[in-house]
Amino acid sequence: MARRVFTKCLNQELKIFNFSVGSLIGGGILLVLGALSKGLMWGIGAGVIGFMIGRWLSRQWFLGQIQRKLYWYFPFEKIFIDKNTPPSYLRSLM
Repeated sequence: MARRVFTKCLNQELKIFNFSVGSLIGGGILLVLGALSKGLMWGIGAGVIGFMIGRWLSRQWFLGQIQRKLYWYFPFEKIFIDKNTPPSYLRSLM
């Protein structure tokens, strides 16, 4: 029993160096945009803000909040999501 190896759980948020991918993408984008427009110090500050926003968006996506909002409130769901999707007033709780 001491040498048992468990596989990683598949139901985990995708991370690189223990940071969620969304936070790294958000921080990197705002870092580059801020550094190009205002300078390196402003870019670092913008990168921190982008990191926080990206972390929040990544967490909301992982928990399914963004997918649920898109499913319920996205216009023209029959074109973009699925042709068999019922109208919002006929949908039951997910």
